[in-house]
Amino acid sequence: MPWLDWQFYVVTGVAAWGAWTLLRQLVGNRDAGPPCGACASGTAACAKKPFPGTETSKLVVLRDRRRPAAS
Repeated sequence: MPWLDWQFYVVTGVAAWGAWTLLRQLVGNRDAGPPCGACASGTAACAKKPFPGTETSKLVVLRDRRRPAAS
């Protein structure tokens, strides 16, 4: 083992940080509480989505402000 090599400690630290970052997502947080209101859970997650065109359109059409190119 390269105990006196500084690169060994840098790479080991980065690898440990990466492993902790991945494992933290798998373990989860017990004190987090219920999911936020924006997250679909329970029956809201199973609700049927409306067909396209039946809901009010949120698309905004802006007038084209570019001038036609002179030919």
